Amino acid sequence: MISVIIPAYNEEKRIGKTLTKILREKVGEVIVVFDGKDNTPKIVKKFEKVKLLQFNRRLGKGKAIKRGFNSSKGNIVVFADADYGWQKTKIKKLTKWIGKYDIAIASRDRKSEKKISRKIASYGFNFLVKIILGLRLNDTQCGFKAFKRDVLADLFKRTKTNGYAFDAEMLYLAKNRYSIKEVPVKWNFEKNSKISILRDGIKMFVELLKIRWIHWKKKKN
Repeated sequence: MISVIIPAYNEEKRIGKTLTKILREKVGEVIVVFDGKDNTPKIVKKFEKVKLLQFNRRLGKGKAIKRGFNSSKGNIVVFADADYGWQKTKIKKLTKWIGKYDIAIASRDRKSEKKISRKIASYGFNFLVKIILGLRLNDTQCGFKAFKRDVLADLFKRTKTNGYAFDAEMLYLAKNRYSIKEVPVKWNFEKNSKISILRDGIKMFVELLKIRWIHWKKKKN
């Protein structure tokens, strides 16, 4: 069975359309983890086949996905952004690689990205990931990934961050333990972006350094 986990922080404008489209794909279960303050829960509750986990405090993407995982039952676990950016790609195009590989991650085609600030931020972050963490992957931050259940459980035990670099840390921990397949996908990039190259760029840089330091120190001990 496939479990799809969607972290949803104030996603009332997008979650309804996303759930409608995901349910058409007839996956095993869909879990929405809400930790915001808008009307997302009211919209999710209209979908009887969707499980809602609601929290009155900000969890962060990483912790939200972990909470969703703890409530899931699938032997394959997918986590996906609430914006349904992968709409031109079926979930099963990603999950079909699980079995041959332990992890399958979507790699976005940047040609369709029109927002210059987001494109710069993405390329810049991927460059830092390669330099600081030694990951030779093209797109660690794409919010569309699939895992074998036992693999994800193991990685969750080892991760230390829940913010911007959550995905990068998991893949960093996985690179020498598990097989990873990058799956090219056409992505629907939204016109509106809240990314600040300076503010978010500094946060990303600091988190990557922290990950490198934490796990280097752990190896030394």
